[in-house]
Amino acid sequence: MTHVQGVMTVPNRQTPIQIMTTKKHTWHKIADSIEEINFSSNGLTELTVSGKTFCIALYNDTVYACTQKCPHAGGTLAEGYLDRTGNIVCPLHRDKF
Repeated sequence: MTHVQGVMTVPNRQTPIQIMTTKKHTWHKIADSIEEINFSSNGLTELTVSGKTFCIALYNDTVYACTQKCPHAGGTLAEGYLDRTGNIVCPLHRDKF
């Protein structure tokens, strides 16, 4: 098997398999300053950007974003809390993200 510039060739296969070698991200500005984001007392909030809702966290003056829901229990992460090391703790089953 050979991988060269976005094309993977498998021995004994006549048609090369196209694979994606880079991931594109689209960045969205959510505020001009941290003060514009309405964080709850737990340091978390939710924002919807382009139809998708995210959990936004403020920890040590840095803003982080992640999925809105816990992938295990489906809890709304913004209803959880930030532990002392900056992990978001799920409000339903206390797993950390």
